[in-house]
Amino acid sequence: MGRQRSRVAPNPIEARGKRTFERERASARRNFSSPFQTMVCATFQYTGALEGTVVGRPVVAALTELVWKHAARTAADLEALAKHAKRATVSVDDVLLSVRHNATLHRYMQAQIPEKVATKRKQV
Repeated sequence: MGRQRSRVAPNPIEARGKRTFERERASARRNFSSPFQTMVCATFQYTGALEGTVVGRPVVAALTELVWKHAARTAADLEALAKHAKRATVSVDDVLLSVRHNATLHRYMQAQIPEKVATKRKQV
């Protein structure tokens, strides 16, 4: 009898080609990055105006990159928590679980949860 090979799902990068994958990834980042950068820039300009400081473009660019990477890392964590719970959708519990190490943020997030969601979680 011959050896049977196990079927492995193809790697999406190899299936479409690495260059195509990188182009699509860069295009998606540009599409999301521009409005995101505008929002971060406006936030820092507003905060700077309140504090009486001027925020330069290089600082805004560096902070935008930092916030973008943190958001990407948080999104990956939330997806992993949902997948671990065998769900396809991220829930409020996943968000609370992801911020559990930051007590101040955790309290703030708990205060933001609508009563309807909080009571529904307790019943289940």
